[in-house]
Amino acid sequence: MIGNKLRSTLIVFAAFMLIAVLDGIMCVIGVYVSYWMQEWNATRFQLDWIGSIQMGLAFCLGPFTGRFINRFGLISVAIFGGVLCTISFIVCAFTVHISMLYIFHGILSGFGIGLAYMSAVVSITINFEEKRSIAMGVVTCGTGVGCACLSTLMPMVISRIGWKNSMYILATIAFTTVIYSVLLRSDARRVSIRPSINLPVIMPQLMTLDSTLAETPKMPSQIMSSTFAFYSTWDVEQAKKQMYLTSFLGNVGSFVYLEGLDNFLRSKSKANKEPLHLLKNFQFIILFLASFFFALTFMTPIVYLFDRLRQKGIPDANISLILSAYGVFGAIARLSMGIISSFSWCKKHICLFFWIIISSVSNIVSNYMTTAWHFALFSCMLATAQGAFIVLQPLMLAEIVLQEDLTDALGVILLASGAGYLIGTPIMALVFDHWKTYEACYLACGVILAFTALLTTTILIAYIRQFLMEKYERRLKMRLVNGMSNWIRQESSSSQE
Repeated sequence: MIGNKLRSTLIVFAAFMLIAVLDGIMCVIGVYVSYWMQEWNATRFQLDWIGSIQMGLAFCLGPFTGRFINRFGLISVAIFGGVLCTISFIVCAFTVHISMLYIFHGILSGFGIGLAYMSAVVSITINFEEKRSIAMGVVTCGTGVGCACLSTLMPMVISRIGWKNSMYILATIAFTTVIYSVLLRSDARRVSIRPSINLPVIMPQLMTLDSTLAETPKMPSQIMSSTFAFYSTWDVEQAKKQMYLTSFLGNVGSFVYLEGLDNFLRSKSKANKEPLHLLKNFQFIILFLASFFFALTFMTPIVYLFDRLRQKGIPDANISLILSAYGVFGAIARLSMGIISSFSWCKKHICLFFWIIISSVSNIVSNYMTTAWHFALFSCMLATAQGAFIVLQPLMLAEIVLQEDLTDALGVILLASGAGYLIGTPIMALVFDHWKTYEACYLACGVILAFTALLTTTILIAYIRQFLMEKYERRLKMRLVNGMSNWIRQESSSSQE
């Protein structure tokens, strides 16, 4: 933990601003697609791939960014990512063909965002231990702030100076990440990132990434081979009490790294386990599918909302406020659900099912909305439902899989979500190009989410069954204890006689 409070505050501030800027940039892609459709006379399917490529690259770049940070240093990687973003948006201002948008706005900016974003998260991970979860939660609130601010600013800028000139504004905003990157200083001159993990069986520090620490991180295989670990109780609830999962509750709010950035390097210590052993866990398979389908519908409602509201005749100023409400309520929902889920009385299975249903109903009901107030309510409800799902997802995973499998399970869930984000919006674009109406896209999202809710009912049923069995076992145990007590009293009284 950094002793200097001012230095710690600067790191948190810099990481907060990096996430706000980067997530805000990705959030406004739907605004640009609306103008690109008019200028290039292209289909949504062709244009939506630009944002999907940007998001997919940034999402999947985590492991590679870890190696870059290990080799070149945290600040250098973050600065390089900011420079790539800046250059990509400047070049986009001179776009003469749609292919340039694919290369620069999609691929190049995606690389830059991935490098800078991961550097921000790693800076919190290596500089904070005891208060890491608090720092991460504060930092990733930047997602809502960035989306709210840029969703309000960029539509007004584009309407006044055009989308090409607005790229200079976007490049200027992206260049500020270079300034913030300089503040991401660490005690170590070179950050060493390796796939290590400390479990609460041995010591309280978790997911240690800093090689300068005196304690040597233990791999799960090393821990399991010890006599102490063999006689220890592996309890997922204890892991959560040690804030293992809470360390990434904050960053689940990002559009890109929705789960597990704190575990971006997977443990390779399970060589003695048979391959694909996680696939034998039925509840894990259900959560895997639910994560994929939810990610499939995650970005489409908000990306299409700008153009949808313009077709309904709602002024751009009101649309900007509606989009900003999405960012604000998303941040509030993530923080609120993170706090609520930390209490023992919170039934995460029921909450997950409830918010998937709310998301499904919101998408379907939006087809009957007409006024700006209606869509503002839709934006708030959608943001709340999505934020709650993102927070509950890793906590559900901790209750489904064994703790020694948690890192691998998070990696698989991350892969499922990444695939959903990558192909979700283009698939919905095919729906739009076929029926020529956004109502069909939102109906499709609602139906997919309803199917996702149906999948999660199997987990809910398994949870209820387990709860009833545990209740029956407790009742049976109480009967045995009472019977034994009565027998002891009878024996005592007979011996006294």
